[in-house]
Amino acid sequence: SMDVSKIGVAGHSFGGGTVTALALSDNRVSAAVPLDSWFEPIPKDIVATSKLTVPIFVINSEKWQWEVN
Repeated sequence: SMDVSKIGVAGHSFGGGTVTALALSDNRVSAAVPLDSWFEPIPKDIVATSKLTVPIFVINSEKWQWEVN
């Protein structure tokens, strides 16, 4: 059986930013794991008015060595 009263979310890149925004705005989310997150798309009103109250485990890779400046 599944306990649907607790939701854990994970996402990569844009999905990582999306699960972070979801964790900030939806009280059904119990935990979040953003991977190599692109946080830019998170709406500023969510960031300004929300407080993260659930565990979050952010995983990011090192900067790509061949990145163009």
